[in-house]
Amino acid sequence: MKFRPISKVFARSLLTAFVMIASLNSFLSFGNYFSDEVLKSVEKHSSDSPILTNQAVTNGTATDQDGNTLYWINYGTNDWAIENAELVTYRDGTPIPQVTDATEWANLTTGAWCYYNNDSTKGRLYNWYAVVGIYDADSYQNASLRKEFAPVGWRVPTDSDWTELENYLIANGYNYDGTTDSNKVAKAMASTTGWIMPSGIQGNPGNNPGMNNSSGLNLLPEGIRNYDGSFGAPGYGAFVWSTKEQYNGSPTSYRFYILYNSSSSYVSLSSKKHGFSVRFVRDANNTDTTPPVITGNASLTIQENQTAVSIYSASEDVTWTLSGVDSALFDIDNPTHNGLVSYNSGELTFNPAPDYEVPGDDGANNEYNVSLIATDSAGNVSDAFAVTVTVTDVD
Repeated sequence: MKFRPISKVFARSLLTAFVMIASLNSFLSFGNYFSDEVLKSVEKHSSDSPILTNQAVTNGTATDQDGNTLYWINYGTNDWAIENAELVTYRDGTPIPQVTDATEWANLTTGAWCYYNNDSTKGRLYNWYAVVGIYDADSYQNASLRKEFAPVGWRVPTDSDWTELENYLIANGYNYDGTTDSNKVAKAMASTTGWIMPSGIQGNPGNNPGMNNSSGLNLLPEGIRNYDGSFGAPGYGAFVWSTKEQYNGSPTSYRFYILYNSSSSYVSLSSKKHGFSVRFVRDANNTDTTPPVITGNASLTIQENQTAVSIYSASEDVTWTLSGVDSALFDIDNPTHNGLVSYNSGELTFNPAPDYEVPGDDGANNEYNVSLIATDSAGNVSDAFAVTVTVTDVD
């Protein structure tokens, strides 16, 4: 058998791959730090990439406190969001600070977020303090004072939630090789874009990424913020928070991740100061089939040139939508009182304020018709609650 000497190009490729793998091992073992020298040639992944999934099915949508729509899929006993969180407020409307400065980030013991590389075209990253609702010095010391980060009915997953999801995917044939007796689900969980792509390593997210994401979970390798405030690791892995601490008051907590060069998924410890992505999960409520009930004024009269209409109540926490011939002329939002959001109420307003002399309603007679619809966290939808608003002249 004859052996041919390798080319310089191939030798250089081998050396590059070795440096990348050595750097990744250093990242996992010694504090999750990537140098710019290793990463400067890596193309950064944009969070604006569309969700691509071989499953191509979502089981529903939810709305967070900032009005973002979350798509979710059911996996056994839990529903999982298939998009990363994009929140800038806690559930009660308290702002989560954006911190761009590296030194300030490194010194934080309260919640904060940033864009990867401080680039608004990238995804949002959060420190651990944000996902558990630590917003000031008192809430750092006293857990009972902490805010809720996740939307109503949802939570940031624990390490146990992540393990349960892994086990569900393994048992239901999502291992890349179809086996059900070991953890080989990284490829099924990974997005189809953004990964570093070593060739010929079957079952890894970076190998033929177009075949990733058979589960639809769509974990994105968006990069991280290191504990010292620097950025790194785009394309190397998808890193997502857990709320579980190593122990109460410890400097470390658990995170879930998958890597471009491994077929397995992992749960391990990390500094609370890191900036990772966040997903939401909730218990699947397959027994709740009772729709919410809406109460309030079905017929009312208001003067022109004002936006306020009325506040409506639901029998449980809900998200609101509008329908009807004049629905485009109205908005409905959860009202806020003393900084607290009421999720079982909806404040109906005109947008814009009506003008009696130039009626905008469908019949052009200053009688506006709109229907309110409420959806609870189990996906049950109320009957449409019809409202007629008569506008009077003030001139």
